[in-house]
Amino acid sequence: LHKAQNFLWTIRFALHHLAGRKQEKLMIDHQRELAKQLGYEDNESRLAVEQFMKDYYRCARAVAQMNSLLLQLFEETIILADEQRDIKILNRRFQSHNGYLETINPGIFAYYPYALLEVFLILEQNPQLKGVRASTIRQIHAHLHLIDDKFRADLRTRTLFMEIIRQPKGITHEFRRMNELDVLGAYLPEFGRIVGQMQHDLFHAYTVDEHTLFLVRNLRRFSCEEYKNEFPLCSEVFYQLPKPELLYIAGIYHDIAKGRGGDHSVLGVVDATEFCQRHSLSSYDTDLICFLVRNHLAMSATAQKSDLEDPDVIKKFAEQVKTTDRLNYLYLLTVADIRATNNNLWNGWRDSLLRQLSHSPRQWIEHSEAQAKSTREKSYKKYQEAMQQLQAKGRQQQEISLLWQAYDLDYFLRHSVDELIWQTEQRLDHAGEDPLIALRSHNDKQTLELFIVTHDRPGIFAAITSSLEQCQLNVLDAKINVTSEHEALNTFIVNGESLQSAEIIKALRKQLANTSEIKPYCPLITPRTMKLFKTQPNIEFETNTQLNHTVMSLYTHDRPGLVSAVAQVFLACQIQLINAKINTMGDQVEDVFFITRQDDGALSEEEESLLKQRLVENLSH
Repeated sequence: LHKAQNFLWTIRFALHHLAGRKQEKLMIDHQRELAKQLGYEDNESRLAVEQFMKDYYRCARAVAQMNSLLLQLFEETIILADEQRDIKILNRRFQSHNGYLETINPGIFAYYPYALLEVFLILEQNPQLKGVRASTIRQIHAHLHLIDDKFRADLRTRTLFMEIIRQPKGITHEFRRMNELDVLGAYLPEFGRIVGQMQHDLFHAYTVDEHTLFLVRNLRRFSCEEYKNEFPLCSEVFYQLPKPELLYIAGIYHDIAKGRGGDHSVLGVVDATEFCQRHSLSSYDTDLICFLVRNHLAMSATAQKSDLEDPDVIKKFAEQVKTTDRLNYLYLLTVADIRATNNNLWNGWRDSLLRQLSHSPRQWIEHSEAQAKSTREKSYKKYQEAMQQLQAKGRQQQEISLLWQAYDLDYFLRHSVDELIWQTEQRLDHAGEDPLIALRSHNDKQTLELFIVTHDRPGIFAAITSSLEQCQLNVLDAKINVTSEHEALNTFIVNGESLQSAEIIKALRKQLANTSEIKPYCPLITPRTMKLFKTQPNIEFETNTQLNHTVMSLYTHDRPGLVSAVAQVFLACQIQLINAKINTMGDQVEDVFFITRQDDGALSEEEESLLKQRLVENLSH
């Protein structure tokens, strides 16, 4: 406690001196300078600030553990001193003492080292126990040195650890307890290295060990009947898993190599393989776990950066996954991972993308459907499904066909059947002024789907994005189609704090009425945290020869008005947008734009170079 006090008081003094006033919060904008003042230096694998914060988290954790221990001792010796002891024998090594698990004698761990793991299995199997008695916690701390290579190689300890993972209840609680008591990091030294490890950005809200345990908790909730309504599809998929424990192991190892330098997905496979071999898992199970660790980012990256209506994208992902079992495991791991990364990251839009990507590849993997495997076939299939459902709702085939005859195949390819039906009904029922603006909730209350139809002309994308950002909305996705009658069909997915439909429509109408004067959204104040992580824009191009368009990937720091600033450059360079995926990762964005020249067709190398130059100029300040 004295050591911790000296460390924390040193930080506190330096923090007050740096802030020039009383400051009790170790805010992210002070952490870099404090690390420098306290003598930390960057190395090949970790920043100085990450080393400093790791020491801070470990110190705070040690104080919390000591407080918990002392409070329990005080409760026993003072508050409950006069109460009668209630002792119940559990086995030859452990007993229940007033509801807390304790060793029968202080020498148990010395005689039976494997009992250091048995503690947690007993707690899982006896949910009535309130926890571990303080005296036993002290014994665990005193015997942690026994968890060495010989301990890890013991068949009894390996069997106990796998039994802990396979229990029907209590896994989350006991893995947390194992981490708090330093047993998990001792038994899995590779896990011990990520305890307190943080990443200095606005995307990762938790230390790596906390994030990992949150992920395991999320996976467990998919298996619990009481949480079935949270994620019905995930719960349904979970019950199809042949071995759920493989998912938990992959969860533990997915970020195990963070902070070492290099690709943590590749490095993590080495540790996962060693774990599997040490615990005598079959080659099939080992391959599955290693696949999940190596590819744990693949599903979210594909969903958020690729056109999920492009059959080639789905085919490529299906070939990567190979089996429906792997797809099921990967889907659950991806959902749990995103939800454990940042409280603000999960939303209905990400949910819908991952649902779509968990469904579409099954046709390729199982070969259960010969249709919809080419762009034309997939478009026509949606056309037929939407037509049938609209007719079932009382719409006339003639009026639908008359409306749709101006649409190209690309429109049907890029929109879901539900979108086709809703947008068609909006157009058939619209008799008002230009433009048509319709909106509805998209999966959750914080996400809206907008459908805007107006006469095609330069500046529409810039006008719409500027208006939406003025309304404090974040653009998540955009699809633009132009009909043969020169009407622009714009579909936007947005979210934000305030979703006032009347205000949004009013702002859009005002700006679309004057597309000759469009100004990108420029807020008076940029959040201070966004100023900490400025990076030079990184722009990459790829040509999709089959669909004859260019895919532009933009990596840069986030700031208010970013999308409308990009839209302004597109307008100036006469670039036509057909689709956009907007992916914000805390302080950074990884946006993908599917673009063509104004007269259609992929961009030439010269046009790409000019566009890149203009974007860098506009986004670097």
